[in-house]
Amino acid sequence: MSIEDDALTARQAMKPLGPIRQLGFVVRDLDHAIRAWTDVGIGPFYVAESPEKSDQLYFGEPTDSRVRGAWSYAGPMQIELLQLMNDGPSLLRDFALRHGEGLQHKAYWVEMFDDVLEQLQQQGYIVGQTGSPLGEHSRFAYVFQPNRPESVIEISEYRGTKRALYEAIEGHAQNWDGRDPIRTSSPLA
Repeated sequence: MSIEDDALTARQAMKPLGPIRQLGFVVRDLDHAIRAWTDVGIGPFYVAESPEKSDQLYFGEPTDSRVRGAWSYAGPMQIELLQLMNDGPSLLRDFALRHGEGLQHKAYWVEMFDDVLEQLQQQGYIVGQTGSPLGEHSRFAYVFQPNRPESVIEISEYRGTKRALYEAIEGHAQNWDGRDPIRTSSPLA
């Protein structure tokens, strides 16, 4: 298969996904990364740590991977910063071992999660990691094409609590006055 064929296949697969909604970065030092973004006017960032126990799977096997994450918006684009908190297997850890830090994935938000994930698998995408960090209606899957393992996309279920959370963070970012760049309380409170 040629590069042109790969690009055509990728474009066809992305049609049902809509626009890219999030850029996900692996960072070594979350506080330093947040400062770099807030110094250029992006913020505030809402910070949370993943629970010690989760339902995450890495290539179908349970993993105890944990991260400390932060979320804000640059216009309509969500910026996600993720710092590894342990050595649990994950696609984030795989990326960090190869590259240190940088853009690890692009995310699409979908309402029909099962249908979209099944369609991508039928198109040959491999599911590398899954989970549901906020419970019901918050599932995610990191997927990639076998011939392009570095091109990870995230399919993120955009319903319920996750949708409300992301909309609140976006609203706070649109009206941010530069104060309190790091927030640990829920934007839904």
